[in-house]
Amino acid sequence: MDAGWGGLVVAGMPLAVPLAALREVLPAQGLVPLPCGEPAVAGGLDLRGVTVPVVDLARLLPGLPDAAPPPHPVVVLVEHRGGLLGLRADAVCGIFAAAAPLSRVRAAVAEGELVTPPARLDLYAGSVRRGDTGAIVQRLSIDALAAWPGLPWIDDPEPQRSREAELADDADATGGNDPKADGTEAAGRAWLLVRCGRLGLAVEALDVRATLWEPAIEPSPVAGGCCRGVLAFGARRVPAVDLAMLCGLGEQPLQTLQQAFVIERSEGCVALLVQGVQDIVRVRPGDVAALAAGALPGGLCAGVLSRAAGDCATWMLIDGAALREHPEVRALAAVNIVDPGAAPDLVGGAAPGVRGAAGGESVITFRLRLELAAHIAQVREILPAAADDGAFGPDAVLRSIQVVRGRSVPVLCLARLLGTSAPAWSAAGAVLVVEVDGGWVGLAVPQMLSIEQAHGNRPVPQTLALGADATMVAASRLVTLGQGAGERTLPLLDLVALATRAAATLLAQAA
Repeated sequence: MDAGWGGLVVAGMPLAVPLAALREVLPAQGLVPLPCGEPAVAGGLDLRGVTVPVVDLARLLPGLPDAAPPPHPVVVLVEHRGGLLGLRADAVCGIFAAAAPLSRVRAAVAEGELVTPPARLDLYAGSVRRGDTGAIVQRLSIDALAAWPGLPWIDDPEPQRSREAELADDADATGGNDPKADGTEAAGRAWLLVRCGRLGLAVEALDVRATLWEPAIEPSPVAGGCCRGVLAFGARRVPAVDLAMLCGLGEQPLQTLQQAFVIERSEGCVALLVQGVQDIVRVRPGDVAALAAGALPGGLCAGVLSRAAGDCATWMLIDGAALREHPEVRALAAVNIVDPGAAPDLVGGAAPGVRGAAGGESVITFRLRLELAAHIAQVREILPAAADDGAFGPDAVLRSIQVVRGRSVPVLCLARLLGTSAPAWSAAGAVLVVEVDGGWVGLAVPQMLSIEQAHGNRPVPQTLALGADATMVAASRLVTLGQGAGERTLPLLDLVALATRAAATLLAQAA
């Protein structure tokens, strides 16, 4: 029976543990020394008044490459036959389903069979292909870990939370042969419980790519509304969104949003900020009470968990499909910025970069004398813009030179580049960074407006292309944004072509 897998990373190596064994994930903080002779024991973690031994997996797995200490290590609590142990890891990388039959290691002792120490089994149990990313992940044997001599498992202080018992109950109820007993349908689905102030929300675990502890929220011009800024996720910076506010349940104080979980669309990822991740529970169809139409704003809540779980009286279940298709999520997912030279994401796949708005997807809008649009796919970075022109003069196309993570970026005034007067700068001014011949060029705009989905894309009519307006001459196409009374058609600029021509002109002038 495959009830799903939990992903974690140790010394850069992705591993998978059965979801049935995964209890909780906590920050690896405040570990206390333990009188234990096993050198792999890193210390003890206070779990609501009980000390849980924590094992550093990197010390048990030979041959791992030397790696820099992780910025936010975690402790993954695992259960096995009524015992509990903490595993120290670099990070967790989501809950996932297997995309193909498991690769298993043939061993003298079958997996799941009780082993009596001092037998020491190989911790490698085979591999599994992730259903979400397609990456092959190595499986960690919890049975072998339980048999490892000297590891101090403790009696489970909260046996009522055991997922092993839940799965056994399902197997008893179905005779062990129910094809639906794979973590879905009658056997129930795994849901991640999160807190947003006094609110309890839940999202299906398989919709979560990763969970983040104490993410550093960085200011960004994309911030606004429910987007509070950006945060680092693997090789990227992704938009960070207040989940409660997105659901129409009110804005949460930023300082209380200490954790996040990441969801993914084809365009990129979005991090959803919460106060804390509470638990993973299995929810069966009979555990969900329906909501009356219009009972809650936002349209994202699919029901209410009808049984007690965690420390919150009511848990509202978020519709994962509706969450991914929310207009703000769709638009913000396209604004993933890849750090140059960064390593691939920890989840086993390459960082996808900023994915395109070509074909009528995401565009960024900004205002010069009129509202304009550009493909998000062309924008490598969005930086704040200062209102002054620095040392190059008030009429120069070159506004400044910024240094961004070791790169020098010439910043050009887009208005002057188009031959129009530069309007007054606002607090929403931004620099849109594009790549030109391997280098970066910034195009400064005095007011960035929005990131939206385009649903129409057509050539500029010749009557407009022959007009005198410089922005219309520079635009190659028109895009249609919005719906109903808010629908509008904007000129679509090719920022890369503009920056390429400007860079060539500046080089020619300097020669």
